[in-house]
Amino acid sequence: MSAYYDIERYREEEATERLIEDQHRHISESPVIYYLAHFGDAIEERVQHCRTEANELASAGFEPLNMSGKPVNSLCITALATYPEAI
Repeated sequence: MSAYYDIERYREEEATERLIEDQHRHISESPVIYYLAHFGDAIEERVQHCRTEANELASAGFEPLNMSGKPVNSLCITALATYPEAI
């Protein structure tokens, strides 16, 4: 084979790899985008409700517990209250 055919073959392989990567990314991201487009507002509303309730409970003196029933590090609560955009 000549160098010309080798270059063309490499270009075709690169184009095929890019196509496969793009299709894989599209297949991976599409369901997530669809889900968030349809349910994102409801999720955001739930999270905001939970944060409001957590702040009310903390103000009332309740100490947050983890899934094991042990107290949660108050640094996490402070960080969430200080940086709400992190959620």
